[in-house]
Amino acid sequence: MKQLRAPGLLLAIGLIGLAGATWGPWVDARSPGLTLLGIDLAEYVKFLPAVRSGALPVIRQLFYLPLFTLSIGLSLVPLISAPWLRRPLRLLLAALATPCALALLPPAWSPATFGQAEFQPQLRMLAVALALALFSLAAPWFQSGSAAWIRRTRQALAYFLASLALAATVLPLWQWLRMQPAIESVYHRPLDLGWGGWSLLLGGIVLATGAVLAAQRQSTTDA
Repeated sequence: MKQLRAPGLLLAIGLIGLAGATWGPWVDARSPGLTLLGIDLAEYVKFLPAVRSGALPVIRQLFYLPLFTLSIGLSLVPLISAPWLRRPLRLLLAALATPCALALLPPAWSPATFGQAEFQPQLRMLAVALALALFSLAAPWFQSGSAAWIRRTRQALAYFLASLALAATVLPLWQWLRMQPAIESVYHRPLDLGWGGWSLLLGGIVLATGAVLAAQRQSTTDA
C-alpha cells in the first residue's frame, strides 16, 4: 500500500508546485505593484517595448501552461489513482479543476474579447481544461470495461500527464529566459527568478515523476 501511495504523494506535491508557479511571484519585489505573478506573465510580456516593436518574438500563451496543466492534473489524478485515492478526495480534486480552468479566461473578458485572435489559443486551452474537469466529475472512474482496459487507460493518461508536466515546466522557463533581459530593462536592475518560477521547476519535475510512477504501477499490476 505504501508503494501505491508514493506516486499519489508525488502527484500532490507536483500539483501544489504548479499552483505556486501560477500564483507565486516570478519577479519578487517589496512593492506589490512591482511584483509579477506567474498568472500575469502572459499579459505582461506583450506590453514590453521589445515585444511591441516586434524585435523580440514571444509565444505568450506558453506562460499559461502551468495553470492549464494544473487544471488537467486535478482532473486526471482522480482518474489514474482510483485504486488508492478515496472517492470524496477524488471528487474534491475534480471539483478544484473547474475554477482553475476558468482562471484561463482573458482579462476583462466579454463576447468581443472572445472574438479577438490573440485570445483564441488561450480559449482553446480553457475549453479543453473545462471539458476534462466536467468529465472527471461525471466519470465513473472506469468501472465499466475489462480490468486490463482500465489499467491501460490509466497508464496512458498517466504518461500523457507526465509529458504535459514536462512541457509546462520547460517551455515557460525557456520563454522567461528570453524575456528576462527585456523585463530587466523595465525594472532598471538585474532580476533573479522568484520562488514562483522555482516552484514550477520543482513542481513540474515532481509531477512528471509521480505520473510516470503511477503509469509503471499499472504496468506492474497488469503483469
